[in-house]
Amino acid sequence: MLASARAGAWDEVTSQSAERDRLLRLLPLSGTSALDTMTTLLAHNEEVKTLVAKARDDLGEALGQHQHSHRALNAYLHAAID
Repeated sequence: MLASARAGAWDEVTSQSAERDRLLRLLPLSGTSALDTMTTLLAHNEEVKTLVAKARDDLGEALGQHQHSHRALNAYLHAAID
């Protein structure tokens, strides 16, 4: 899931998230290996969240640029008609 997020494959991240949730329910909750596993999972989850936030911000910026270009094009077309 983390590799998919790093690659920007968000459809894969979504499907892998459901699989991760299913597998998490199967993990034992005791022992030192469980603590190590949970610590690693939390670190990976934080990185995925950071990558998602960056992708969301990048998408918002691209949408803003698109809207700006759309308004400029409309202004140009209306000026050409007048």
